Amino acid sequence: MSTATLIRPRAGRETNPVSPAATTEAEYFRRENSAGERSEFRYGQVVPMAGVTEDHGTIISNIVVSLKSQLRGKGCRVLSSDQRIRAGGQLYYPDVVATCGDRIFDAFDPTTLLSPTVIAEVLSDSTEHIDRGEKLRNYCSIASLRTYLLVSQHNAQVEQYERNERGQWVFASYADKKDRIELSAIGCFCPLVDLYEDINVWEQDADPEPEAVPSETASES
Repeated sequence: MSTATLIRPRAGRETNPVSPAATTEAEYFRRENSAGERSEFRYGQVVPMAGVTEDHGTIISNIVVSLKSQLRGKGCRVLSSDQRIRAGGQLYYPDVVATCGDRIFDAFDPTTLLSPTVIAEVLSDSTEHIDRGEKLRNYCSIASLRTYLLVSQHNAQVEQYERNERGQWVFASYADKKDRIELSAIGCFCPLVDLYEDINVWEQDADPEPEAVPSETASES
């Protein structure tokens, strides 16, 4: 595991247009609350949520199960990708949200959470640049947020941004089978082997060297 101090990200404007016409937040909520499929609201654009692979969904479940078992009885909640949050003025559905203490909801829409403590996103090919760019800046602008995790689904790799006591974000990367991710803000840890349970991301152990076969020696006459 390697660590390095990261200057606190600043929320910035990064547009990702999907439709040519912008819409209002009120129109988004009217559509979203009556639609059968979820969409995010990013810089005036309604962005439909992409489908996920089986591995993507399995990793989400593994994170939820691991955290939920550790937070039982502590007054915390672990929520999957159905929980909408507001960050940097935009509306997102993170893959996993953990929240402890008082939960604060949006005055305009009481189902939109404003106070996540931990957010995890499982990276997809089509959305990785958003998770690393726009969402990184906007998530890290949330006052309550203490940890942001970026989880690869193609290999064993987890990147962690954690806010320290000075308000700076400290970066750590995990890729070893023995690693476990410490989530100090909620008093939890997540071993990589648990996070990637049932996912084929570990390099296969090298085949053992074949045992030497004694060569036949000619018998003396």
